Amino acid sequence: MEQNKNMQTPPMLLNEVSRLFLRVVKQRSGEEDKRPTREQMSARLMLMHLSRNDGATQSELARVTRMKAPTISVALRNMEAEGLVERVADGDDGRVTHVYITEKGRRVDGENLARFQQVDSIMMEGISEPEADALVATLLKMRANLAKELNISNEAD
Repeated sequence: MEQNKNMQTPPMLLNEVSRLFLRVVKQRSGEEDKRPTREQMSARLMLMHLSRNDGATQSELARVTRMKAPTISVALRNMEAEGLVERVADGDDGRVTHVYITEKGRRVDGENLARFQQVDSIMMEGISEPEADALVATLLKMRANLAKELNISNEAD
């Protein structure tokens, strides 16, 4: 038992909490038996960003989601086919493509956001505001450390 306690490092617990969070989200969405593909997770991230930054460029989406341009392109093609987004070439620079979220995309994003907020509430039950603030500060430091190691931007998008 003592050895097991020592194995619960903050990063290990963070990973476990993240996995459990996604399991509860999947359970609440009726997708318990399905494992979301990387593309589905990418689509959720992009919809979240577009709901706040409609008309973002594909390169901005790649930066914010930290995905490679080809992955973004494939995901956007599929999202466009599903009616979640529209891509429009920039009028001044044909090399730039802007991505706009559709009404259907906003609905899907709203449903995802509502589920995440429900699970956030469950997860944070019994945790005081000072405890939550300390946790956020610690997680921001952890993110900065990993971003530095990867030599990438530590933006909070």
